[in-house]
Amino acid sequence: FDVNDFDVRLKVEPLEGRININRLDDLILGSAIKGLFSAMLKRERFENRAFPSALDWIDPDDDPRSEGAERSDYSAEDVAPRNSPFETTDELTFVRGFRDHSSFERIRPMITSFGSGKVYIPAVSDKVLDVFEDVYGPVVRNSLEDIRRNPGRAFAVPSNAISPAALQNLQLLITDVPASWQITVVLTTRNFYAQSRYILVFGDDPVKPK
Repeated sequence: FDVNDFDVRLKVEPLEGRININRLDDLILGSAIKGLFSAMLKRERFENRAFPSALDWIDPDDDPRSEGAERSDYSAEDVAPRNSPFETTDELTFVRGFRDHSSFERIRPMITSFGSGKVYIPAVSDKVLDVFEDVYGPVVRNSLEDIRRNPGRAFAVPSNAISPAALQNLQLLITDVPASWQITVVLTTRNFYAQSRYILVFGDDPVKPK
């Protein structure tokens, strides 16, 4: 829409359509999120140390995992593990294993640092569905594609399609109601361009500028 001489574009996206990197150590969802995140990094050919280094960045201790990286590994740099949740997904670029720009740009649209950690299937991309298929198989992917085409449809797969543990993970992971949204505002004129992103989180801080 137009405001005076400005062309204004507004995009609203449910962030539960992405994989939440701040839920990797969640007591309930952590196992399922780790599976998706690990499969995503393998699919995008990240080095082996990327996954354990991401876990080391957010865990509360300074003891590195096998192939991971903790405070001592960054001693010659002007960064150190946060030992708490990521503030933004861009913070991943400081972590060992995530410093290849082109590789990071491939996963950027698939990850978030906000939200419940559950996944709202109607909003996921094909690449996120690819990751689900890598972890749970093609039968699950077909069911999730059906949900994406028909929002509100219940998740269902044949009882012998996946293990009971995997099914339980999926049932915990999928949500019908997104809890966080990214609002992107773009202003343009012939000689001007500006873009701002805001995160709307229900039940948390009302609006977070990004």
